[in-house]
Amino acid sequence: MTQADTSGVRGDGSPESPGASSARADVLAALRRYNEAMRGSDVDGQLGFFAATWSGGKQASRAALRKSLEAQAGESRQKQFALDDADVRVDGDTALVDNVPLNSPAGNGTFQFRMVREADGVWRCESFGLSPSINAAAAQARGLRERVLRDPHRPGYHFVNPEGVAMPFDPNGAIHWNGRYHLFYLSGCRVRRQRRPLGPCVER
Repeated sequence: MTQADTSGVRGDGSPESPGASSARADVLAALRRYNEAMRGSDVDGQLGFFAATWSGGKQASRAALRKSLEAQAGESRQKQFALDDADVRVDGDTALVDNVPLNSPAGNGTFQFRMVREADGVWRCESFGLSPSINAAAAQARGLRERVLRDPHRPGYHFVNPEGVAMPFDPNGAIHWNGRYHLFYLSGCRVRRQRRPLGPCVER
């Protein structure tokens, strides 16, 4: 059973009320509808996903949010939130949906949604952002890195990738050129909103 399963069992294994189980299913259904609206470039459908209390910084007003969605309509077709392993926690008329990966050509990430059930009974998004689990994973990687750095048997010169969101891939191309040593790593990027034809960029 994945965390997104709505079979009526809480995270601690105790039974969940039928109402809460139904609410979890409704929350996931709202997110699926949002995926469908993005796939179909349905701006009205996307706008309907956001609650009246939506908090989105510069896009806080409905007019600003609509303008942003219209500008991203083409790119939105290729974006999808993966809900198979989503962790849905319902508390009355509010819900927290964590561990929701975004699959997108522009880059991936794992997100957390705060949902609210409005007066019409529909669940809508009040806010969303990067999942705190990403920060926890980065902190764990940083701690391991610091332990490795303290190893007295570790070579004095040793390249280590930075941890965090959108970290680069493995180091490549250690060369000596024009009197200097260079080390590169592969990193996905976008240039003028288009992927480079030969794949990821090479960063120094």
